[in-house]
Amino acid sequence: MKNILKYVFTFVFAFSLFSGVALAKEEKAEKGEKSKVTLYLFRQTGCPHCADEMSFLDENYRDIKKKFNIVVYDIFEGSNKDLVVDVADALGIEYEGAPFNVVGKQHFTGYADSISESFLNFLNDAYEAQEKDVVAEVIAKHKYKSLKSTTLSEAMDSENIERKTKKESKSSDTIMIAGIFAAVIALFGALIFASKKN
Repeated sequence: MKNILKYVFTFVFAFSLFSGVALAKEEKAEKGEKSKVTLYLFRQTGCPHCADEMSFLDENYRDIKKKFNIVVYDIFEGSNKDLVVDVADALGIEYEGAPFNVVGKQHFTGYADSISESFLNFLNDAYEAQEKDVVAEVIAKHKYKSLKSTTLSEAMDSENIERKTKKESKSSDTIMIAGIFAAVIALFGALIFASKKN
């Protein structure tokens, strides 16, 4: 009898759980809400356009995270280079370089602040389309040995280390130039003072 009660309880619990999930999806569909989609960003460490795009995504993350899960692949790690080439093939294009963005069946190559409006349009169109996830299909189809993905914040952290070094180098150059400029002004002032004295 106890076993029968366990099975009945398990069945009722499972039925309730699945019914609740189905109802939640139905309510979401009725309200016109769309599901989150995945933005795959293929980047290269040290690529300034990739860093600019990640900064843009980071600055706008509050709005973007409502619609997108962001997965970042550095194409020089593990099998990531093979993945990006296979994804481009699946999309019927040739991989041209980073940053390379894929959402569903749509892609966007390159980034600069001057085209941020076009990039936003790409994101909005790809979100509205709610297409099948080509990258997930490619990953499932191929047996990659060592794919390595990161989150946006992890990728930003690795880029910030490089930027920090560049900033420190620029600031030390600025201090050196300011010191030389001050020395020239002091020398020039001393020459003027000496010529007035004579």
